[in-house]
Amino acid sequence: ALPLNSRHYDKLWAVAQELGTPVNFHILSGYTYFKDRSNLIGNEIVRGAVNTRMHETMTMMFNLIWYGAFDRFPRLKMVSGEGRIGWLLHFADRGDVSYRRHRFHQGLKLEMLPSDYLKRNLYNTFLEDRSAILLRDRIGVDNQMWSSDYPHSDTVWPYSQQLNEEQFAGIPELDKRKMLALNAARLYKLPADEFKRPQ
Repeated sequence: ALPLNSRHYDKLWAVAQELGTPVNFHILSGYTYFKDRSNLIGNEIVRGAVNTRMHETMTMMFNLIWYGAFDRFPRLKMVSGEGRIGWLLHFADRGDVSYRRHRFHQGLKLEMLPSDYLKRNLYNTFLEDRSAILLRDRIGVDNQMWSSDYPHSDTVWPYSQQLNEEQFAGIPELDKRKMLALNAARLYKLPADEFKRPQ
């Protein structure tokens, strides 16, 4: 298999953009994770949930930005499933700084800063991430979507409602509803009226 930033996939990205269909990736969609089978046994599964899998998601998303996929396909939307969102602030800040400082001597040319692609092209899902919710304006409140991961062991079901009351405590109602329902409705072109509460 080729890494997803390869031009090999440009035909797929072109069709997805033309159809307006989001391309969805699971947290384990990285290029290297399954090359090392030791990632799949014993304590490595838990360690990977904290470390390796997140690096795969970051690398995949950053490479798609860095190698110009979203310049070639500016209307392409991609979703990181179960990838969490707390790391996005570091990702955006470090990406912008690195691009500004190193683009000339590395011969890099993007149409926007890396953080801009995060808000235009990339969507992310999360289960439990109070810190990132508090930083939602910095990472793009319109691109973050809550998920339950049911019926996997990472799910908080049947306590989803209780969790969301706690992690969205003090958050304005519109931002809360965006992250819990409206962003997903907009991205997947679902009727949003049923998600809107009367004012």
